[in-house]
Amino acid sequence: AERGRTRLLLVDGPAVRGAAQVEAIDAALAGSALYDGLKAALGRDAAFTSALAALLSAAFDRAALDQAGGDAASARKAMRWLVERVVE
Repeated sequence: AERGRTRLLLVDGPAVRGAAQVEAIDAALAGSALYDGLKAALGRDAAFTSALAALLSAAFDRAALDQAGGDAASARKAMRWLVERVVE
């Protein structure tokens, strides 16, 4: 990935376009895949699945920022642990 892309997508984009517009773009692209995967894996109701998808999406964003800052191994390890616990 190009240097600075993570910051552009996760920090600068929301600052310029607004959080609501960036969230709408994310929901139209990757957000529905995350929701659908969680729904299939967990079989929980829509409200719970939506809340969990939003929390995991935020965690993925935070991990991406940490990786861009140079702590890639720790971020990957923590995210793997989190996802494994969610789908157990």
